[in-house]
Amino acid sequence: MTYQEHLSPWVIHQLLPDCQQQAIARFRHRNDAEGYLKAMTQMRPSSKFAIAFDVNVPEGNSKTQAATSNPKSNKNSTRSKAKTAAPK
Repeated sequence: MTYQEHLSPWVIHQLLPDCQQQAIARFRHRNDAEGYLKAMTQMRPSSKFAIAFDVNVPEGNSKTQAATSNPKSNKNSTRSKAKTAAPK
């Protein structure tokens, strides 16, 4: 993701057949994206569009990989602490 794309996280996608999509425009503010979406739907009434907030997490981040790799391990560790603290 380029620096410009980081500055403009709101994306308008054109929805294509076979579950495909194409990015049409990027915006910094949601209000700007909604206004552009309204104009696009008026100009192309047969096409379908969607607004999305594009958050791209770098793959090399070890903290997010550890948190998403095994969510049950975090849940079990908090439960075991709660069980040992309760029977006093």
